[in-house]
Amino acid sequence: MIRWCAYCQSYMGESEPFADFSLTHGLCPKCAASGIAEDKGVSGRMRPLVNFFLKLRNEVRAGIKADPAVWVKNAYDLGIKPEDLLIGVIQPALYEIGELWAKGEVTVAIEHRFSAFAEEMVGAVYRHYPELAGHRQAKKPDVLLTNADGNYHTLGLKFLEVHLLSRGLKTYTVLPGLPGREILELARSLKPKALGLSAALLPQLREVREFAGELTKMPKADRPLLLLGGFPLKEGLVLPAELQVRCCRGIQDLDLSDISSNR
Repeated sequence: MIRWCAYCQSYMGESEPFADFSLTHGLCPKCAASGIAEDKGVSGRMRPLVNFFLKLRNEVRAGIKADPAVWVKNAYDLGIKPEDLLIGVIQPALYEIGELWAKGEVTVAIEHRFSAFAEEMVGAVYRHYPELAGHRQAKKPDVLLTNADGNYHTLGLKFLEVHLLSRGLKTYTVLPGLPGREILELARSLKPKALGLSAALLPQLREVREFAGELTKMPKADRPLLLLGGFPLKEGLVLPAELQVRCCRGIQDLDLSDISSNR
C-alpha cells in the first residue's frame, strides 16, 4: 500500500501488502513532532489526493493521452510536492501497469504510453519548478547517480534525482548504466559524498559486488557512501557488511543527514 501523511500530504513510503497499490494514510515524523493528533477529519483531508490518484489510474488503464504539465499543475494546486508526485504517485502507477501488462490485462501499447508519459512528466516538473534544475550536473556534486551496468530502466533514478534536488543537494547523473571501472573514474574525478546505484536484476549485482569491493580500496577521505537500490533490494536482498553498501528498499531508507550540500 502507498502511505501518505494525512496532514501535510507527503509520501511516506510503501507498506505490506506491496501488491496493493491503493492509498492509506498515516502521520509523518514532522507532523507527529508538531503535536498534531489524528482525528475524524483525516479521511476527508485525504479525499482530494485519493481522487487524484484514482483519476490517474483510470486514465492510465485507458491509455493516457493527457499533457503531463497539466498533471504537474494539478498536483501543485493540491499541495503535492514534485518529488512526492513522482515517487508516491507515478512510480506506484508504473509498478501497477507493469503487473497488469504481465497478466495480460492491458496492452503493450498502453504500458509504453504510460512509460513515455512518466518520462515527459519529469521534464514538466523541471519546467514548473525551475529552481530544481540549478543543481543538476554539478561540477562538485553531493551525489553521483547511475545505473549498474546492464540496467536500462532510468525512471527510478530520475525520480530519485528530483527527490535529492528538492532537499538542496547537488547531483550528477549518468544514464543508462556504466561499467564499474568508469563509475570509479567518475567517483575519483567528481568526489561526490555519495554514489547512488540502481540494479534492476539479480545478475547485475555480481558486478555491483565487484565494484563495491574496488570502492572500498579508495582512501576513506575520498570514498563516497555507496547507496544501492532497485527491485532486488525492494525484495529484501542485502549485501555483505564488509562491502560497506547501504542497501535501500525504498526512498524511506535514504538517510541523507550525512550528505550535505555545504562544500
